[in-house]
Amino acid sequence: MKSILMKVIVLVILFVFFECFSQENENAIHDFFENVKAEPPLERFLYNKTIIENLYIEDLICDENDSLFIRFILNIEIDGSLSVYKLFGFHNQIISEHEMIARLEEIVNKIGKWTPATSQGKAIRSRYTIPLKINCNRIRIENYELR
Repeated sequence: MKSILMKVIVLVILFVFFECFSQENENAIHDFFENVKAEPPLERFLYNKTIIENLYIEDLICDENDSLFIRFILNIEIDGSLSVYKLFGFHNQIISEHEMIARLEEIVNKIGKWTPATSQGKAIRSRYTIPLKINCNRIRIENYELR
C-alpha cells in the first residue's frame, strides 16, 4: 500500500513540475501581462480619434444630436499586426456588424502596427479593448467641411 501511495505522490510531483516548466503555447492570447502592455503607434486618444474620423458616419443610423457608443476588441499579434476580435454596442439597419468589423480592421491596419505586449522579455499575443464615442452631429459637420 505504501509503495502505491509513494508512486502516486511521485507522479503528482512530476506532473506539477512538468506543467510549471513546460513551454508556453505560442498561440495563446494573453489578457493580463506580467511585464509590458501592447502600445498603439499613436497616443491612445489620437488613435481613437483617427479611427472615428475615418469611419463612414453617413452610413450609421444615429440622430443628429445623439452620440453612438461602440467598443471593439483587437487581437494584437506577436508581430504587432491587428484583427478585430469582437464588436460591442453596434446595432445598425444599414450596415451589418460584419461590414463594420471589416471597416474597423481596414482603418486600424492603415494606422499601423502596434508594439506587441511582452512577458518575461518575449513578445506575446494579446487583446486590447477600444471604446469609441461618436458624436454624430459633430462628425457629420467635420465630414462635410472636409469635402
